[in-house]
Amino acid sequence: MTQASDLDPEVRERLVRRFRRFADEEAPAVGSPLYARLAAGASRHPDVLAVLAEAPERQQRPTTLFAAVHDVLLRDPQHPLAAHYPRLAGDREPSSDPVDDLRDLVREHHDELRRLAGTRGTQTNEVLRAVGVAPAIAQVAAEVGRPVALLEVGPSAGLLLRLDRYGYRYVDLDGRAVGESPAGGLRLTSEVRHGDVPPVHLLPPPIVDRVGLDLAPLDVTDEDDVRWLRACVWPEHTGRAERLDAALAAARDDPPPLVTGDMVDDLAATADRLDPDAHLVVLHGVSLMYLPAGRRERFRQRLAELARRRPLDVVAFEDHRIEPYGELFPADLAGDDAMHGIVARSSYRAGEVTHTLLGRAHMHGRWVGWA
Repeated sequence: MTQASDLDPEVRERLVRRFRRFADEEAPAVGSPLYARLAAGASRHPDVLAVLAEAPERQQRPTTLFAAVHDVLLRDPQHPLAAHYPRLAGDREPSSDPVDDLRDLVREHHDELRRLAGTRGTQTNEVLRAVGVAPAIAQVAAEVGRPVALLEVGPSAGLLLRLDRYGYRYVDLDGRAVGESPAGGLRLTSEVRHGDVPPVHLLPPPIVDRVGLDLAPLDVTDEDDVRWLRACVWPEHTGRAERLDAALAAARDDPPPLVTGDMVDDLAATADRLDPDAHLVVLHGVSLMYLPAGRRERFRQRLAELARRRPLDVVAFEDHRIEPYGELFPADLAGDDAMHGIVARSSYRAGEVTHTLLGRAHMHGRWVGWA
């Protein structure tokens, strides 16, 4: 076990930088004053940082630590730190400093936190991203005149794979409906900004086959996996947590099909599982951004290789700075907004690929606008 006194100076310095940046920039941008405060406090306390010391380098991040902490609190909601979490507090008011409570939790649950940080990655499955993804897939299907076989890479628990089972409602800045699809089991609402209403008349998209490919897929029927999904939602985001609960409840009776594998190396084999008579659509929703640049390039090469065997489209919901979509996006419109995403399409036909910006969206789907 790595104790604070054993923390390698280079690792400690890297963690301090990451936690300070998270406290100053990332947590405020996403809207979590609690995580900003905890991250600032953690940067000053090696005993907290030591939880991450033995995790893979890619998981040595504040979001990993805070998801592990949240997971423990979901099992132990009586701990004083839970009083700072709106969904766990009940009628309690926080009576102590959250950083002190965090350090206390780390002392009590060090081994469990270290295990979670070393074996779990943050796998947020924000179903509201479907407000941009579903119209994009429907638009592809309408253009090619065929139903879709959907392959999602990096699907987490696969809740986006069920996007044809949801209803969609788009509203203006005053909350008035400007477009609605037929009602589904879960109705998703998003505000239209920065563009037109998505092609809601094409919804739901005609999906006849689907599968998700993930290094560590989460099972919507497994208690530990479901708790981890909930733990990855930031504490102040109560609406997201409620939406996740509703999506999970609907998915338990019809779990999305998922396979374990690498989104680059196992892409073609997974695509071969899908209906060959349907048009292949590969979806990645805030997953490509986690690949190193070299692996992203290899992913695009694999797509081109796959397209030699069957025509395909890629629908992307990603950070607006991810290549190749950043080249399509007028960056001055977003500036440094970390929550500004894009909805894009890449069409592979006869050895050529065409990238098209379809729209813009908040990274959690709160607003969307079609190009």
